[in-house]
Amino acid sequence: MPRKIKRLSKIPFKRKNLKAFSFFLVFAVFIWLIVQFSKDYEQTISVPLILENSPKDKLVEKKQEVLRFSVQENGFSLAWLKLFNSSIKVDLENLPASKSNLLYIIPQQKDSIKQILNIKTNNIRFLEDTIAIPFLQKSTKKIAVKSSIKVSYAPGYSSQKPLAILPDSIKISGSIKNIDTISEIFTEELNLKNIKADQKGSVALDTTTISQVSFYRTKVDYTLDVEKFTEGRVEVPIEVINNPENTDISIFPKKVVVIFSVSLKDFELISKNDFSVICDFSEIEKEQNFIIPKLIKQPKFISDARLNINKVQFIIKRK
Repeated sequence: MPRKIKRLSKIPFKRKNLKAFSFFLVFAVFIWLIVQFSKDYEQTISVPLILENSPKDKLVEKKQEVLRFSVQENGFSLAWLKLFNSSIKVDLENLPASKSNLLYIIPQQKDSIKQILNIKTNNIRFLEDTIAIPFLQKSTKKIAVKSSIKVSYAPGYSSQKPLAILPDSIKISGSIKNIDTISEIFTEELNLKNIKADQKGSVALDTTTISQVSFYRTKVDYTLDVEKFTEGRVEVPIEVINNPENTDISIFPKKVVVIFSVSLKDFELISKNDFSVICDFSEIEKEQNFIIPKLIKQPKFISDARLNINKVQFIIKRK
């Protein structure tokens, strides 16, 4: 008998038989896995909630929460959930708030959660109805927006109104200590060159010098109405005021030319009666033989008004 066993042990195990054995073993394990993974199981799954986009007036220190739920699914679906478990992004700005918490109300989010996680079954049970996310209330304040936009017009063009910033103020939030000293914010620098048509656009606010503060908006709009302008001239009589008693003042010249810029559409509205030029005798210094004329009245819709002379000679005649 021992000889027989010895003889059998010397019979070589063919490589072909080993391959066949390995194939059937792997196939059997594969079939077993298919059968096992096809069965339904109940598992508790934890999914990270990524907290983002905090409301501007609230400080949320937490960056992540955990959503836990129990689900009954086949092994394949459960394996997918466990191995390739995606996170869920939560937009905090859209959540309702209690006195000190933002509330992620799970029943209201159920359909969205199932869609994100690709869960088809209705056999899902959340371990919590609501996830409370604590926050600290910030102080808010309105500050003025100042323009850093420079405008240079093409020859013959200008504007009757300054460049407008919309809105002219914005809200900021933060601790009282951080926002108390802030009263204004400037736009980033912008150069508008050789302008000959109406302008509108948006410009970012320069927030580089302000830290630990939330801005309700970081851009504002600007508009500028541009018109074709022309140069106008009118001759206006000079009025002398504050004459010394018992004297007559003769001035040379008696009239002055006012030079100004005006839009073409308003040019015909201008008359010399819209202007007033005076010489104030009380401003004459000792030994001075001239008076400086001043333009004290002009239409609101003109610009760059100036006089063609800056000195008026005078003679005093005693009565």
